[in-house]
Amino acid sequence: MEEMTLMRLLVVAVEGQWISSLMQALRRSGHSVDRVSDTEDAVNALLAHDFQLLIADLSPAQRRDAEPLRRLRGMQPAVTIVALAAGDGDGERIRALDAGADDCIAAPHSIAEIEARVRVWARRSFGSTTPLVQHGPLSYDAAARVAYLEDRPLRLSPREISVLELLLQRVGRPVSKGQFADRLFQWGEEVSCNAIEASICRLRRKLGSGPVRISTMRGVGYSLEGSRRAS
Repeated sequence: MEEMTLMRLLVVAVEGQWISSLMQALRRSGHSVDRVSDTEDAVNALLAHDFQLLIADLSPAQRRDAEPLRRLRGMQPAVTIVALAAGDGDGERIRALDAGADDCIAAPHSIAEIEARVRVWARRSFGSTTPLVQHGPLSYDAAARVAYLEDRPLRLSPREISVLELLLQRVGRPVSKGQFADRLFQWGEEVSCNAIEASICRLRRKLGSGPVRISTMRGVGYSLEGSRRAS
């Protein structure tokens, strides 16, 4: 079964067994996850791709010098940065937050806690601290990863859920095929416009002919139309 993507994440950390386990856990949760080993590569990645969240495992040098975090924050003011501190003292966490991190997790690091923090930021990306997002008769429970149309659950594939999430995050604004590709495909995967179009076509069919619909803006992208209200 293909994975459902909730967010596109970038991990900035030296490769190791614990980092590999973290990335595997995040991917099992449905996120698209890529990794770079240092700040310079992270800057290049942020320039080339649309990441929603960055997890930075602070190296010994970065614990003393907050400049790498400031640089990453300056590159992408909108990206969520979660820093992983080396210890449990206040000093390192305060430096990371002051440098631009949105969140900082003290050691010892728990993969389950990091996953929970990512879920929180994923919910906030919808503009709500609750997991339920509504768009007219369409509702989406981000925690359960289930969509309902007029209180009836929609049977959506993982990729269709990913498409719906991105459309809900940008209601009223067009989403280009490039933006869908950034969210749906990880580095090294073959990007297929046909796969994107097929997922949109299937989702459009399942939404039916009601007030919630996917509109095509030729040469621009797709948008979700209809009134939206947050719950």
